[in-house]
Amino acid sequence: MDKKQCILNYAQRQTPKDLSTLGFTIIKADRHFKKAYAMHDVATAFVVQQYLSQKCVIHPVGVDLRKQEVIIEDELPDYLVEKKGDIFCFDVKSKSSEEYFGWVNERAVESYRKLYEACDVPVYLIFAQVVGGDVKGKVGFCDVRENPVRKTRAWNGNVVWIFSWKEGLAP
Repeated sequence: MDKKQCILNYAQRQTPKDLSTLGFTIIKADRHFKKAYAMHDVATAFVVQQYLSQKCVIHPVGVDLRKQEVIIEDELPDYLVEKKGDIFCFDVKSKSSEEYFGWVNERAVESYRKLYEACDVPVYLIFAQVVGGDVKGKVGFCDVRENPVRKTRAWNGNVVWIFSWKEGLAP
Protein backbone atom coordinates (compact mmCIF):
# COMPACT_ATOMS: atom_id res chain seq x y z
CA MET A 1 0.00 0.00 0.00
CA ASP A 2 1.13 3.54 -0.75
CA LYS A 3 2.59 5.18 2.37
CA LYS A 4 0.43 8.31 2.07
CA GLN A 5 -2.69 6.18 1.73
CA CYS A 6 -1.60 4.13 4.71
CA ILE A 7 -1.36 7.30 6.80
CA LEU A 8 -4.82 8.42 5.65
CA ASN A 9 -6.25 5.03 6.60
CA TYR A 10 -4.47 5.18 9.94
CA ALA A 11 -5.84 8.67 10.56
CA GLN A 12 -9.36 7.29 10.50
CA ARG A 13 -8.55 5.41 13.71
CA GLN A 14 -7.85 8.65 15.59
CA THR A 15 -10.34 8.46 18.46
CA PRO A 16 -11.38 11.43 20.61
CA LYS A 17 -12.35 10.62 24.22
CA ASP A 18 -14.32 13.08 26.33
CA LEU A 19 -12.13 14.30 29.19
CA SER A 20 -14.99 13.88 31.66
CA THR A 21 -14.99 10.10 31.10
CA LEU A 22 -11.32 9.55 31.97
CA GLY A 23 -11.84 8.98 35.68
CA PHE A 24 -9.18 11.41 36.87
CA THR A 25 -8.88 15.14 37.36
CA ILE A 26 -7.03 17.17 34.76
CA ILE A 27 -4.28 19.14 36.50
CA LYS A 28 -3.57 21.63 33.74
CA ALA A 29 -5.81 24.69 33.88
CA ASP A 30 -7.50 26.13 30.81
CA ARG A 31 -4.90 28.93 30.73
CA HIS A 32 -2.09 26.32 30.46
CA PHE A 33 -3.74 24.78 27.42
CA LYS A 34 -4.30 28.16 25.76
CA LYS A 35 -0.69 29.22 26.32
CA ALA A 36 0.60 25.88 25.04
CA TYR A 37 -1.59 26.05 21.91
CA ALA A 38 -0.43 29.61 21.18
CA MET A 39 3.21 28.53 21.48
CA HIS A 40 2.53 25.46 19.34
CA ASP A 41 0.97 27.58 16.58
CA VAL A 42 3.98 29.92 16.48
CA ALA A 43 6.46 27.03 16.42
CA THR A 44 4.49 25.09 13.82
CA ALA A 45 4.22 28.08 11.47
CA PHE A 46 8.00 28.57 11.74
CA VAL A 47 8.80 24.89 11.07
CA VAL A 48 6.37 24.62 8.15
CA GLN A 49 7.90 27.74 6.58
CA GLN A 50 11.37 26.23 6.93
CA TYR A 51 10.32 23.06 5.09
CA LEU A 52 8.46 25.01 2.40
CA SER A 53 11.61 27.09 1.80
CA GLN A 54 13.41 23.78 1.13
CA LYS A 55 10.83 23.02 -1.60
CA CYS A 56 9.16 20.27 0.43
CA VAL A 57 5.52 19.36 -0.06
CA ILE A 58 3.65 19.52 3.25
CA HIS A 59 0.34 17.83 4.07
CA PRO A 60 -1.50 18.41 7.37
CA VAL A 61 -2.40 15.18 9.16
CA GLY A 62 -5.26 14.70 11.61
CA VAL A 63 -7.84 17.16 12.83
CA ASP A 64 -7.40 20.04 15.28
CA LEU A 65 -9.70 19.21 18.18
CA ARG A 66 -8.36 21.74 20.67
CA LYS A 67 -11.71 23.51 21.08
CA GLN A 68 -13.31 20.27 22.23
CA GLU A 69 -12.64 18.88 25.68
CA VAL A 70 -11.18 15.62 24.46
CA ILE A 71 -8.04 13.56 24.63
CA ILE A 72 -6.95 11.67 21.52
CA GLU A 73 -6.18 7.97 21.26
CA ASP A 74 -3.91 7.06 18.36
CA GLU A 75 -2.91 10.70 18.03
CA LEU A 76 -1.23 11.80 14.84
CA PRO A 77 1.78 13.96 14.09
CA ASP A 78 1.11 17.45 12.70
CA TYR A 79 2.36 16.98 9.14
CA LEU A 80 3.46 14.58 6.42
CA VAL A 81 6.40 15.81 4.33
CA GLU A 82 7.49 14.80 0.86
CA LYS A 83 11.12 15.71 0.33
CA LYS A 84 13.09 14.56 -2.71
CA GLY A 85 11.12 11.32 -2.97
CA ASP A 86 11.21 10.56 0.75
CA ILE A 87 8.19 10.68 3.04
CA PHE A 88 8.22 11.34 6.76
CA CYS A 89 5.97 12.87 9.39
CA PHE A 90 6.75 15.43 12.03
CA ASP A 91 5.11 16.80 15.13
CA VAL A 92 6.13 20.15 16.52
CA LYS A 93 6.78 20.50 20.24
CA SER A 94 7.10 24.10 21.35
CA LYS A 95 9.22 24.63 24.44
CA SER A 96 9.84 27.71 26.55
CA SER A 97 13.38 26.52 27.26
CA GLU A 98 15.95 24.38 25.47
CA GLU A 99 16.18 22.49 28.77
CA TYR A 100 12.96 20.68 27.80
CA PHE A 101 13.97 19.71 24.28
CA GLY A 102 13.53 15.95 24.01
CA TRP A 103 10.67 15.79 26.55
CA VAL A 104 7.56 14.18 25.04
CA ASN A 105 4.35 12.80 26.50
CA GLU A 106 4.50 8.99 26.57
CA ARG A 107 1.00 8.67 25.07
CA ALA A 108 2.07 10.71 22.03
CA VAL A 109 5.30 8.74 21.47
CA GLU A 110 3.46 5.42 21.68
CA SER A 111 0.90 6.67 19.13
CA TYR A 112 3.63 7.86 16.75
CA ARG A 113 5.42 4.53 17.04
CA LYS A 114 2.19 2.72 16.12
CA LEU A 115 1.94 4.90 13.02
CA TYR A 116 5.53 4.05 12.09
CA GLU A 117 4.87 0.34 12.56
CA ALA A 118 1.66 0.45 10.52
CA CYS A 119 2.94 2.56 7.62
CA ASP A 120 6.76 2.38 7.72
CA VAL A 121 6.95 6.18 7.75
CA PRO A 122 9.46 7.81 10.13
CA VAL A 123 8.04 10.25 12.66
CA TYR A 124 10.23 13.03 13.95
CA LEU A 125 9.59 15.35 16.84
CA ILE A 126 10.74 18.89 16.16
CA PHE A 127 11.43 21.13 19.14
CA ALA A 128 11.33 24.89 18.80
CA GLN A 129 11.98 27.37 21.57
CA VAL A 130 9.25 30.01 21.71
CA VAL A 131 9.99 33.15 23.73
CA GLY A 132 7.80 36.25 23.73
CA GLY A 133 5.62 34.91 20.93
CA ASP A 134 8.49 34.14 18.53
CA VAL A 135 10.77 31.23 17.77
CA LYS A 136 14.09 32.18 19.35
CA GLY A 137 17.06 30.05 20.18
CA LYS A 138 17.55 26.57 18.84
CA VAL A 139 15.44 24.18 16.84
CA GLY A 140 16.10 20.48 17.24
CA PHE A 141 14.65 17.08 16.48
CA CYS A 142 14.57 13.45 17.51
CA ASP A 143 13.29 10.25 15.96
CA VAL A 144 10.55 8.40 17.89
CA ARG A 145 12.05 5.08 16.76
CA GLU A 146 15.03 5.67 19.06
CA ASN A 147 15.03 4.69 22.70
CA PRO A 148 14.55 7.46 25.24
CA VAL A 149 17.43 8.45 27.49
CA ARG A 150 15.03 8.13 30.42
CA LYS A 151 11.41 8.36 31.46
CA THR A 152 10.02 10.56 34.22
CA ARG A 153 6.79 12.02 35.53
CA ALA A 154 6.17 15.67 34.66
CA TRP A 155 4.63 18.28 36.97
CA ASN A 156 1.17 17.55 35.55
CA GLY A 157 1.35 13.82 36.27
CA ASN A 158 2.02 12.74 32.68
CA VAL A 159 4.77 10.25 32.01
CA VAL A 160 7.28 11.79 29.61
CA TRP A 161 10.02 10.19 27.59
CA ILE A 162 13.20 12.19 27.32
CA PHE A 163 15.08 11.71 24.05
CA SER A 164 18.49 12.91 23.02
CA TRP A 165 18.09 15.36 20.17
CA LYS A 166 20.04 16.88 17.32
CA GLU A 167 20.14 20.52 16.33
CA GLY A 168 18.22 21.64 13.23
CA LEU A 169 15.27 20.22 11.34
CA ALA A 170 14.62 16.55 10.76
CA PRO A 171 16.15 15.24 7.53
